[in-house]
Amino acid sequence: MNEQRKKNSKFLGHLKYGKKEGFGVQIWPDGAKFSGYYKNNQTHGLGLCFHADGDVYKGDFFKDRAYGFGIYTHNKGGSFMGEWVDDIQEGIGIESGKDESMYQGEYRQGKKEGIGTYIWPDGSQYEGEWENNNLSGFGIYTISPTRIYIGSWKANMMHGYGEFTWKEGKKYAGFYIEDKKDGFGIYYWQDPPKAYVGFWKDGKQHGIGKYITADKSKAKYSLYNNGHKAMGFPSENEAIKSLQGEELKFKEVLRYDLNQIKAFLNY
Repeated sequence: MNEQRKKNSKFLGHLKYGKKEGFGVQIWPDGAKFSGYYKNNQTHGLGLCFHADGDVYKGDFFKDRAYGFGIYTHNKGGSFMGEWVDDIQEGIGIESGKDESMYQGEYRQGKKEGIGTYIWPDGSQYEGEWENNNLSGFGIYTISPTRIYIGSWKANMMHGYGEFTWKEGKKYAGFYIEDKKDGFGIYYWQDPPKAYVGFWKDGKQHGIGKYITADKSKAKYSLYNNGHKAMGFPSENEAIKSLQGEELKFKEVLRYDLNQIKAFLNY
């Protein structure tokens, strides 16, 4: 607060030895107003602060700063109710947006960080870990009752291992990089039961993979390139022979059959 603004402000309330002490009201020329308690010339205790831009804070103060529990309401809509330290959200809080979105969870240094739940206006929601205001860590994103992602996040994107379920029993379990399937993963269809087991890159089949169906005892092994089958193999032995140097990747694909996949995906 600059000296000129302090000089032109008005105070009505209790004084002790020339300092504000007890209940008082401070009014500034720009329309800002504080009504509440003072100690040693500083806001201290319960108070109500009207900012010049129309925002309002009601809650605890300590040495001229919001400190403790308080409710901050924005003039254009939206509010925060929760814990404060040195004028910054710190601890547990509930934030409501002007678009009717809502966050309930932990804050650190004024940012969503820790464990929290965010609900969008359309009803979709995220429950899990946050870092620097971003979805980051482990979380569950429920888009609708039939579309759910459970897994790792980084900077608001699916990143790491996760499981995505669609309607009609479709499910992907595997690795993501920046919202795209990347690395080893299993894509399963429930009706009729079949699965693709293999490797992905940039959201497309890329590398060694096989399709498994319920009515065929032998899987179809193939080599994929950017979503397209580059080479097919008539048998497992032919695939192993042709893919020399890729033994570890091939063994990862080989070890699954349809029943194992169904058990793994809880079907």
